[in-house]
Amino acid sequence: MPFQDFAARMHEHFTQMTAAGELFHANVSRDQLWDTYLGAFPPGTNPVFRQRTEHDCSCCRQFVKGVGGMVSIAPDGSLRTIWDVDMPGHYGVVAARMAALVRGAGIDRVYRSKEPGYGTESNVETVEGGHDITWHHFHCKLPSRVVVPNVGTVVGTHAAAFQVLRRGLQDLTVEALDTVEDLIASNSLYRGEEHLAVVQRFASVKRAYDAAAHKDTFVWGHVSTSAARFRNTAIGTLVQDLSGGMGIEQAVRRFEVKVAPQNYQRTSSPITKGMVDNALKTLRGLGLEGAVHRRLATIGDVSPADVLFVDRSVQPLMKDGLADLLMEEVKPQTRSMKGAVDITADAFFADVLPGAEGVEMQLAREHLGNFVTLTAPKEPSTGRLFKWDNDFAWVYDGNVTDSIKDRVKAAGGRVVALMRVSLSWYNGDDLDIHARDPKHGHIHYARRCGVLDVDMNAAPSGTLFSRNAVENLAWQSLVDGQYEVWVHQYAKRESVDVGFEIEYAYGHDVRQATYPKAVQQGANIPVCTITVQGGKVAALTWAPGMVGGEASTEKWGVPTGQMVPVDSIMLSPNHWGPEDRRTGNRHHIFVLRGCKTPDRVRGFFNEYLRSDLHGQRKVFEVLAGKLKCETSGDQLSGVGFSSTRRASVIIAVRKDGTTRTYNVQF
Repeated sequence: MPFQDFAARMHEHFTQMTAAGELFHANVSRDQLWDTYLGAFPPGTNPVFRQRTEHDCSCCRQFVKGVGGMVSIAPDGSLRTIWDVDMPGHYGVVAARMAALVRGAGIDRVYRSKEPGYGTESNVETVEGGHDITWHHFHCKLPSRVVVPNVGTVVGTHAAAFQVLRRGLQDLTVEALDTVEDLIASNSLYRGEEHLAVVQRFASVKRAYDAAAHKDTFVWGHVSTSAARFRNTAIGTLVQDLSGGMGIEQAVRRFEVKVAPQNYQRTSSPITKGMVDNALKTLRGLGLEGAVHRRLATIGDVSPADVLFVDRSVQPLMKDGLADLLMEEVKPQTRSMKGAVDITADAFFADVLPGAEGVEMQLAREHLGNFVTLTAPKEPSTGRLFKWDNDFAWVYDGNVTDSIKDRVKAAGGRVVALMRVSLSWYNGDDLDIHARDPKHGHIHYARRCGVLDVDMNAAPSGTLFSRNAVENLAWQSLVDGQYEVWVHQYAKRESVDVGFEIEYAYGHDVRQATYPKAVQQGANIPVCTITVQGGKVAALTWAPGMVGGEASTEKWGVPTGQMVPVDSIMLSPNHWGPEDRRTGNRHHIFVLRGCKTPDRVRGFFNEYLRSDLHGQRKVFEVLAGKLKCETSGDQLSGVGFSSTRRASVIIAVRKDGTTRTYNVQF
């Protein structure tokens, strides 16, 4: 059989083997490949042509050294080599010898090359006497996916991924992965549902790895998948902690420190199925199983004695019957906030609210974390769960409540400045605020000029980032001219919670605007132009596309930026009844018309429990997280303000035929 047939069969097999999938290089040197190839020919099958053996040509040497060590991984986990060809005679002997060498060496690295191909199909040589001889050679064209200019960098990156993945598959346990899946399913991790798919994928890879016969080959086969970096992700470190024997609560707290906003606090202990089963058993032993089954409270549960204000339209629905009271339809109106009177919450409730005929409230985005709902027992209980004398409780929705200014300050930015322009957004994108002013020229993250003092989410993709990010421009002096501000999308990472907000502050003039659309990769979004004359701001012009004022959003069926009727106002249940029986922090709860939580909520928290039940805190914590209240159309939901947290809200009060607007300070 001529060598031409061997070369043709090799080329056909090489083309099929490299058509798809990752390619690797065996742990064998170029010289070893070439020496083994020449030595594999049986005696008398590699004749001397002139000064060298016939098969010792530069084209074939280039091919054997360049791609002779290439392998791929078959679906069954075995290695395929380019030498896996069925040939008769001495060429079959050579192919088998090379295949055994390469396959036995195992994978050393991913295959990458600067060259587009190796060898040549044939060439013609004129020999003495004028005769032409056609020589046939090994030859190949490499697939474009493995041809790169920076071979060392790419190979090194994959080698690092191999080490991370192998260590993860060795160290992380199936039991820990199952526990994390259970925590996510029971909603016991902050934004845990975002990690569920990657946890499940890694768990599948882990189980396959444990069953694999050739484990390093298996790892190389997954080095280009999302599983490769799992161990070094936030959710991966949680699995790592659990695999190392750390307790569930401590491991979850460590995870939440990494991923949650700075003012997020987990309100429930992590729950697994085994913990729930044990908790139910313990609770039955105490005779208190029925006390924790709860529902959302309704206006019919509440007595007039428990409220500070109730709208006449809902008075007939209250406990103890008030059907004979006059009904009066109150139509929401659009009101100007310019004349709002600043007033403390204590003065408002003492001097303004008594005798009110109607109340409306205007929510802002900063109140999105103040949404609250009341809960009640499904059936009256003979025992008492709480520190106070009634069976009602309340639960806040756990969102961020800080204003843009507060967030800038928390991030180390200057909020005291002659002029400030702050950017905020709510996903993991890397947005950058840019400006051009008459004094400094172009101001940006690489040229801050003493103006830009906060730059967030600049870490590379895959690194932890904030979903409550801000950037800040603060000018301590102004020169005359035009100040242009825009936002650049440096790295788009998510398609949720898109857009951004801008806050402009100059003296007492504070304005907001919103860009409500997704910002595409590389886009520059004009924000505003500020004109300075005589060292003072003369004009602010928002760019087209910016929505002036705070963008209205909706939560629980209630819009921000609009007046919403208040059905009732009450203190939190721990402050119902006589003053000498009240306990804990006071919350003012405004029940809003049409406000309904769409989600199941906790019926209570451990801090509500009476002192003699503290020995069973773990049991109640588990049950509170598991036995959540189902949502319902008839519920007492709205917004609440704690006596321990500063806040302000616009409230309009209709009284004695007139309506006045107040800026109530809590």
